Amino acid sequence: MSTYRSIPEHSPSYFPSLGVPDGQTALGIYENTPNSILDCVVITNQALCVDRGDRLEEIRFDDMASVTWAPRDKQEANSLEIRMRDRSVKYVPVRRRFGPGGKYGDVFEFVRFVDRSISDFRLLQAERDGLSPRNGR
Repeated sequence: MSTYRSIPEHSPSYFPSLGVPDGQTALGIYENTPNSILDCVVITNQALCVDRGDRLEEIRFDDMASVTWAPRDKQEANSLEIRMRDRSVKYVPVRRRFGPGGKYGDVFEFVRFVDRSISDFRLLQAERDGLSPRNGR
């Protein structure tokens, strides 16, 4: 994804103004508009943090139930559709398209990343709760 920047190595100039939630470490930032804070997505060690204009919305991996893309038509897909454990739905813009006629979208790669993150957080929670197969339970 060419509009992804790792933090702190490639931090954009506006990054300090975003206000990453306390206790979290920023790992990277996805820019929907290159070099712009508008609708950017900060990836932390615990959440996706989405610029909503007036605030940074935190969407925690351990509160997520599943992820897919929206709208459903692959040619139109431009956001993550995240179903939360409380049954609410959050939308995260991931608009960059590439390839012939904009055939491919970053949204599909982002879905795979978030899906894996949800799985990893579930595994960590199970281990913390003593439900890991490693300890015989």
